[in-house]
Amino acid sequence: MDLNEEMQHGFIFDRPWFGLYNQFVRRQESVYDDTQAEEESPFRDVPDELFLCIFNHLDVHALLNVSLTCRRWRTLSKDPSVFKSLCLATWSYLPAKQLQTSASSFGGWKKMYLTRPRLRYDGVYVLRSMRIKHGLREGKGTKVAGKDFYKPFHFIYFARYIRFFPDGRICTVLSAEKPSKALRMLSPNTIGTKFSMNESWSNYLLEGQVVQFEFDSRLASHPNMQPSRHKFTFILGHSDSAGPWSQLQAVEHYIIEDSGETFDFELPSLPFTFVPLSHRFTKALEELPCIRIDPPKPTQRESGIVQ
Repeated sequence: MDLNEEMQHGFIFDRPWFGLYNQFVRRQESVYDDTQAEEESPFRDVPDELFLCIFNHLDVHALLNVSLTCRRWRTLSKDPSVFKSLCLATWSYLPAKQLQTSASSFGGWKKMYLTRPRLRYDGVYVLRSMRIKHGLREGKGTKVAGKDFYKPFHFIYFARYIRFFPDGRICTVLSAEKPSKALRMLSPNTIGTKFSMNESWSNYLLEGQVVQFEFDSRLASHPNMQPSRHKFTFILGHSDSAGPWSQLQAVEHYIIEDSGETFDFELPSLPFTFVPLSHRFTKALEELPCIRIDPPKPTQRESGIVQ
């Protein structure tokens, strides 16, 4: 191909490496074949019905690991009975007959589990935040234990945790403590103990992808606080990294004082991200993005009074 022909075809420079690439690089098929491994497996004589009975008692994370084991288990993990068990566990507060009708309208248990909006109960939704606090300006140049005493400002890191339960309850915690301590507050077993002083319990309402809940601003650790009600509205969404229904984007947050006055809060720019309760919880939490949030300055609504 001469220069004129190259220009007609849109090429300006000669590209000899294209020929080398096509000549020496070939698509290689996977050299691993698990057919022989399955034939030599001690589980080869176990009937599929027994495996399905076991898989029906696993959660979604365990099923994902099972599906990566071999071809046979991957096929069995997609069985409709497995997704039926997942749906019954996810929407356990609904009657079985109602779920059966819903599965028929969605076109099957698998499609309903993947497409129907649902809250995830096997972890918490988290939003990491950072705030800058002004410190002392005295002591510039003074060192204590080899460290500069002068700190005109401090970085304060904290997180808001939201955990949903299948029975309709919700627990929210705003804490700067370590994740392990915050998780203790999110457990229903800690109600009435020393760990249940900074969390708020309430009930939530899920309609489609919209989640709504409210709670009293007074905490057990501060019983003399002025009574008021916080109201939240979130939209359920997906995340490429965390999976389906793993994000909560705040669309409304306001507070109703005891006098009836209503104040709106500024909404965070990032959504709450779902983090499963596993041995990697702390590591996964540290990998979440952190946003700067200044001290809240609620703005009063023009209407003022909410009926």
